[in-house]
Amino acid sequence: MSISKLFFITFLFIIFSSCDPARTLVVKVADKPNLSVSIFGNKTMLPFANEDETEKVIIRIPSELNSKKLDTTFYYGMGGWKIKGVLPEFVSHIDSIIIRKSTGKVILNNKKEILSYLQAHQTGYLGSLLTIAAE
Repeated sequence: MSISKLFFITFLFIIFSSCDPARTLVVKVADKPNLSVSIFGNKTMLPFANEDETEKVIIRIPSELNSKKLDTTFYYGMGGWKIKGVLPEFVSHIDSIIIRKSTGKVILNNKKEILSYLQAHQTGYLGSLLTIAAE
């Protein structure tokens, strides 16, 4: 093996082994009437929150303030959601998720249901993308 091939393989290994994807949560709603996603939890579920954990927050898409916005993306730092303990820790700060779809309403109000839903809707490298969608 030539030195240039060895250098190239080493370079690729370093690049790919050091690239951690960003943990991302996408909340989106199809452009149809009466579809929505509501997430109830505490401030700690928001990225980089330094707030009191007991303060409650609601993420609602579309919101009453801006009914034209149909998606929101949150970035939680580097590393995938599949890293041990990261997703369960995130779920511990969510009280419930309500998804109004064209086929009916889905209510997730216990931690096991929420965790199962999010694990089923994980995609991307190292499971870095979580999607909660009403379509």
